[in-house]
This record gives sequence, C-alpha cells and structure tokens, in this order.
Amino acid sequence: MLRQLPVRPAVLAAASVLVAACVAGTFGAAVVSANAATKNDAGSSTASAQQRALALYNRCEPLKVFHPGPNFNPLKASSLQLREDGFPPRPPKSDAKALSGWIHAMSRALHPVAPHPVCSSDKHSVITNSIWSGHEVPESLFGTPITFTESSWAQPSVPANSNYGGFKDAPTASFWTGTGIDDIIQVGCDSISLGTPYYECWTEDFPGGTVWQETPAITAGDQIFVSDIYDGDNEATYFIENETTGDYLSPVTYAAPYVGLGSADYILERGDGLYLPEFSQVYVTDNVFGLSNGDTYDLGAKGNNEYEITSNCLSSGVVLALPTYLQDSAGDFWQEWLASSPYNNSCGPS
Repeated sequence: MLRQLPVRPAVLAAASVLVAACVAGTFGAAVVSANAATKNDAGSSTASAQQRALALYNRCEPLKVFHPGPNFNPLKASSLQLREDGFPPRPPKSDAKALSGWIHAMSRALHPVAPHPVCSSDKHSVITNSIWSGHEVPESLFGTPITFTESSWAQPSVPANSNYGGFKDAPTASFWTGTGIDDIIQVGCDSISLGTPYYECWTEDFPGGTVWQETPAITAGDQIFVSDIYDGDNEATYFIENETTGDYLSPVTYAAPYVGLGSADYILERGDGLYLPEFSQVYVTDNVFGLSNGDTYDLGAKGNNEYEITSNCLSSGVVLALPTYLQDSAGDFWQEWLASSPYNNSCGPS
C-alpha cells in the first residue's frame, strides 16, 4: 500500500559544531545533494574536509540524540513534529494495520534514554546465502532510492553457551532492518549465546564497524521496534524502542562514505564464522520502507527477493533458517530456525 512520508528538515554538521537547519525540498533533493558532495570529496576536496569526514565517521558518539520535551505526544504530533523529534512517520488512516502497529509502538515510547555506545571493529555483512535469511526489496522495482525502513519483532531467547566469554565474539541470532546491499544503513538487536544469554541492540553503517547501543536495555521476550532514515547530507537517524519497557533511543550518526540506498532489508543474520543459535520462530511485523521522493510502502506492496541460510550457499545445502512467504499484503512474515550447522563461510555474495 502506498503511503506518503513527510519531508524532514536535514540535520547538518559544521566543523565540530552541530547545527540544525531547515532545508527546503524533498528527500530526493537531499539525496542528490549528498551524493554530489561525496563525489566532490572523493575527487577534489581539501585534505581538511576529508579528515573531518573520517573523524566524524570514526566516532562512536552520535552527532545528536533526540530528546523531546515532557509534553511531547507522538500520537498528537504533526508529521513535521514527528520528523523533527526523531520519531518514525505516522501511516495514513487508509493503512489500518500499519497505523495500528505504529500507534501501539509510539504510545509506549515514554522514556527517552541517554546513549551508551560501544565502538567495535566487528561488523555485519553483505548478502550471502550463508548468513542472511529474510526479504529484500530492490530499488530497481521503483527506480528511486530507498531511504527509510522500519520493522518490529519480539526478541527471541537463545540457549546458553559457556564456551564464549564476550558478546562481540559469540554465536548470535541478529535481527535487523536497513537500506542498501554493499553499503548498508542498518539497525537491529541480537540474541547472543553466552554462559548467560545476552541481548543488545546496535546501529551500523556497513562496511563500517558496529556501534553497540547499551541503551535501551532489552531481554528475551521484549517487543522491539526499530527504524532507520537517511536524512541526506551523509547523516542517518535511527529509532530503537523497547516497547515492553517504554525506553527508546533516537540518535543521528554520520553515515558517509557508506550510504546504501539500493534496497530495503528485513533480515536475520548468523554471526560470521559462528553457528546459528536456536531461536525457534520470530514473527516480523510493521515492515515498511520509504523512497527518496517521500512515498512509503508496506513490504508486500510490489515484490521482493527472499533469502535463506543454507550450509553451502546453494539450494542443495542444509537449510539453517528461512523466512516464510509474506503473510499478507502488509508484509508480515516468520523467521524460522531449522538447524545450527553445518555452515560454510567462504561463500561469495549471492
């Protein structure tokens, strides 16, 4: 179902000072401007501009964190107010299911939390049938860059494994949404098999490293709602909400040079080099994506590519996990665990 995504004023950075500026135009104009600036930086920018970009990208701390006032109510806010305060867009009344899911999530977003980011050189990966299970909508179906995604699920429990001592290096079932294939703006939450299973959310501008977000805290069974929006000017806004506790975080990060706008992704990912811990089934809902021209769609609107994790990256391999067909036109589906191993890590991109 087609929906309109309201245009948001871009958040700009000048030197080391963050400046909020209202920029006229559409997401499309912002994307063109940002891409042009990136090309200019690559070809003819000064060394100081390149150094600034590298410093911004390598920082763990967000450029900005949205913290609405105590009287802010997303259910009563205008479309522009939602955008200015870091909230995902409101679906129209014509899309009753999506609107109901949005109201459910936003009515529970009561407690903005301070960020506690942890930098990591670890990273999630490009699409291969050895580590990705899920649905991906290619930009080619619309002919316009994809700049926004959102999704929701109940974080699954995973078994304990005392052979691993650190959450960054342990087997994980990673659930996320994002935009792009080779370069990916993405946000998600992991269920990690340690001696005591561990659960944590993250943001990432792949192929840059993961930024682990220790807030909002999550645990198995919590209902998660996440979204990512490319704002233009090489910046992205994320929204991570624990609907169960009402805690949420909405940071802005510097995404360049890894701005991926080529697809909308709804993915379960196996940790590279690690088995896939058992999680049974996860119902993935509220799957929405938006284009640079301001239009938004449900996952089931037009078509998508389906990926399943197999032991050898081929249909002849053992299936470790797979998504079900979309349950309805809105694009809900199940992620299903079938096996932990064997698996092959030497597969190339599919």
